[in-house]
Amino acid sequence: AYKAGYPRAINAAGRLTYQGTTIVARLAESLCSSRAPKPLVSEQCRSCQGCSWTPGDWGACSDTCGSGSQSRTLACNCPFDATEVACPSTVSALEDGVMVPKKVVEIFPTEQTCATHTTCDWETSEWSSCSSSCGDGVQTRQVSCSGGTDDKCTGTKPESQQACSSCSQCSYTIGEWSTCPAVCGEGVQTRTITCPSACSPSDCERHRSVGIDTERPCYSYDSCSWSDVADWSTCSERCGSGFSTRDVTCRNPSNEIVDLSFCGAGKPDE
Repeated sequence: AYKAGYPRAINAAGRLTYQGTTIVARLAESLCSSRAPKPLVSEQCRSCQGCSWTPGDWGACSDTCGSGSQSRTLACNCPFDATEVACPSTVSALEDGVMVPKKVVEIFPTEQTCATHTTCDWETSEWSSCSSSCGDGVQTRQVSCSGGTDDKCTGTKPESQQACSSCSQCSYTIGEWSTCPAVCGEGVQTRTITCPSACSPSDCERHRSVGIDTERPCYSYDSCSWSDVADWSTCSERCGSGFSTRDVTCRNPSNEIVDLSFCGAGKPDE
C-alpha cells in the first residue's frame, strides 16, 4: 500500500526521487528488455605483461676446427605479439642478495665463443733439400695439426723425416799416399780415390776439374851401402906426384849395383 511521503512511481531508468534525493534501484531485466539490448558484462582481452623471453638452441659453431662463435635467438612467448616490445627489455635478477634490473641479453646472451675440432687436418710443408749433396742423407718437413695441438687431429701423423740420396755434387774422396816401397833407389807410391757408394764414379768424374794421380815415383836410400872397395892401383906417376885409383860400387839389399848417388855422402875415396 502507498505510504504518505514515499514516491508513487519509479521512472523507466530505474531512478526515483525522494525528498530531493535520487536513488538508483535494481530493476528486473524484463523491465529493460523492451528499451535496449543488455550491455555485455564480460569480453575477451589480451595482455603480454606477464610474458617472458625464451632462448632458442645454440646454432652451429662458425669454425669446425678451432675457436669460433655461435648464436641463438630470443623469442617473446606472448601468443598475440612476439615482437620485442611485447616482452620487457629488462628482467630482475638476484645480484649480491638484491634483485636488480638486468638487460635481457645479459641474462640470456645471444652470442658466445665455441671450439670444435671435427674437421681438423694434418698440415705438412714441402720436403727440405737432401742433407747430403753426394750420397745418403735425410729430408725433413714441418708437420702440424690445424687445430693447434696434435691431439685435435685424427689419423696417423705424417712422417716429418725421410731418407734421401743425391749425387748432384759428388766429388772423389782422395786417400793418403802409401809408404814408399823402395829401400834403396826408386819406387812407386800409390793412393786410392773413391766415389761414395750411393753414387757411381761417373757422378764424381763429371765434377772433377783436374786430374787426380793415383801413382807417383818415390825414392829411398836408407838401405843403400858401399860395396866392393878394391885395392888401390899403381900410382900414375913413377917419379913425382900422381894418382892411385880403385873401384867403388853402391849396392842395394839385393846386392844389385845402383847409382853411386844412392849411397850419398861418405863415399870411400877412389
